[in-house]
Order: sequence, then C-alpha cells, then structure tokens
Amino acid sequence: KVLSLCACDRSLGAVCGRSVPKGSAKPIVWYQKFEYAKDFWLVKSSQNIIGSVTCCPGCFSLYRAEALSGIVDAFSQPAKSAFQCLVMDHGEDRWLCTLLMRQGWRLAYSCSARNSTHCPETVGEFLRQRRRWVLSELFNMADIFLSVRRLVRENSSFSVAFLLSLFTTLLWVIVSPATTLLCVCAGMSVLCSVPLCASLPTAAAIFAGYCAVCWFGSQRMQKMASLGLTLIMAVAVVTLSVFFLIYITRKIHDGIAVTFRPYILVILMSGYAIYAALLHHREIPSLIYGLAYALLFPAIFVALPVYALSNMLDQSWGTRQV
Repeated sequence: KVLSLCACDRSLGAVCGRSVPKGSAKPIVWYQKFEYAKDFWLVKSSQNIIGSVTCCPGCFSLYRAEALSGIVDAFSQPAKSAFQCLVMDHGEDRWLCTLLMRQGWRLAYSCSARNSTHCPETVGEFLRQRRRWVLSELFNMADIFLSVRRLVRENSSFSVAFLLSLFTTLLWVIVSPATTLLCVCAGMSVLCSVPLCASLPTAAAIFAGYCAVCWFGSQRMQKMASLGLTLIMAVAVVTLSVFFLIYITRKIHDGIAVTFRPYILVILMSGYAIYAALLHHREIPSLIYGLAYALLFPAIFVALPVYALSNMLDQSWGTRQV
C-alpha cells in the first residue's frame, strides 16, 4: 500500500501507515489503543489532507532513498546546543521528518496500510516513552516555526490552514495542564456545587505538589506521584460523569429545559470519535477502549507535559531497556 502510494506521487518523501498497539489487558494499554486510533483517524488524516504529516513513525514508514540522500549529512550531525539536543535526540523519526519537509518533500499517510506495535504496559515505561514524544513534538514544532519562512518557500505543503493547525497543536501542548484542571474545577462547580474558591486552590496545590515531586524527586517518587495524580483525576472524572447523568436525567424527568450548555461539548467530543470510527468502519470496536481513554486522559494531559519538561535532561530511551 505505502509502496504504491510513493510510486504514484514523486513528491512524497515518506509514507506511514496505521499502527495498532498491542499489549496485555491493562487500562494503560486500553488508553493507548484508543489514543492511537483517534490520532490516526483525525490528526494524521487531517495533516495528510491540508498539508504534510509531521511525523512518520519509525515503527511503520517507508522513506524514499532519494529524499534521504539529501538530508543524511544533516541527520548524522551531533547536537551542538541544548535546543538542538531537544530537537534531535528525543525522537529521531520526527527530526528526520522535519529535515525532509525542509527539503521540500511532502509526507503522507495511508489508512489502508496497517501494522501492529507493542506499546508500554506499565506506568513507568509509558511515562518514559511519552517524555520523549512530548519533548520531540514540542521542540520540533518550535523549530518548524523558527524556520517557517524557509519552509513556506521550499515546501508547497505549508499552507495557512496547515500552519494554523500546527500552531494549535503547539499551543495545546503548552496550555493542556491548566486548561484540563480549570475544566474539571468548573464541572465540579456546576454539577457538584463545589465553589471555585475551594476547588481551584485545591487543584492548584495538588498540581504544585506534583510539579515539586517531578522537579526534585527520584524516578520512583515521580512514578508514585503520577499514579496518585491519575487516581485523583480518575475519581474526579467518575464523579463528574455520575453527577452529569443525574443532572440530565432530573431535567428530562421534570420537563425542564437543560440550561447547562457545556453538555453540548460532551456530546461533540463523543460524536467526533464515533463519526471518525464510522468512517473507518473496520475499527469501530476500538470505541470500546474510549471508556479507558475518557477516564485517564485528564490525568495524562496534566501530568505528561510537567513530567517531560522536568526530565528533559534524561537521554535514556525508556522503552528499549531489558
């Protein structure tokens, strides 16, 4: 599939396919199964349409030899500054793709090509893997915007819509911890009658404590703190879900118009995943894992950026250690 796509379009420097994670029956694996599906359904597909895929994963991608010959010297150069180390050494596949885009090549995604890959099965391994992914995505995205004039000049894939989507992704990585906590506190205020003057300081204190542990604590302490934060956020999500259902049920039973407008966001968030799954009808069973994703994603959105930035000097790979 990927070979035929490269043969049909000579402007493609690389093509990636759909990777399906494999692992034992654990919540962290279920989370990744839905996350992979969602990202390939939506992120990779949208990038493929409006511009260029920003990362062809090393686990299942085909690179054109002609394209690699033009960037192999730059790719083999060692990092000479702290910023280059963050851009180049935390995710070689993303750095390779950034270099290809600089040379004018477009990167594509084929949803009809599939492979499987083993994913982390423990929280510690998951955190170490995502530390690399978050840092690689964040700093390669920053590098793209630092050289955006050259990219727009050399690569026709860099349209206004594509640049806006990249900027939105970069912004989300930065603001996701605060935004997630604020949404949880707002939900507690509306649904559970917990005043913001109580929930916000509590959330801020928990977040500050987690930041302190990640900054000063050992890897074992960071892992335990991450598990604790995940448990707290999971309890908050379950509580909000129960009160949300009670709220909607009471309003319907009493014949009162539902005035809690943010409920529309819940419907939209569920609807986009269902719609994407229907477009990829063979993968509809992946929606089952969306329950684990809904339970864990607030904690992961809060914890991962903090953990990654606190351990940016760690050069270990994390998922290839026996």
